Amino acid sequence: GSIVYDIGCGNGKYFNNDRLYMLGCDVSPKLLDYALKRNEKASLVACDVLNLPIREQSCDAFLCVAVLHHLSS
Repeated sequence: GSIVYDIGCGNGKYFNNDRLYMLGCDVSPKLLDYALKRNEKASLVACDVLNLPIREQSCDAFLCVAVLHHLSS
């Protein structure tokens, strides 16, 4: 399946697709804990959206829902 990186994944709302390998990041460790309970196969990391720990061309798609308005710049 495709590799999708959910930037600002929050509670993992979009992780329930078995055809995708989901990577996720969020600034909130509490939300990441909840997201992992929704999909134990997801790979999650706590980080700032402006400093993503990801290599170029390592994902097929990115998802970023309801995040940009939280950024100051």
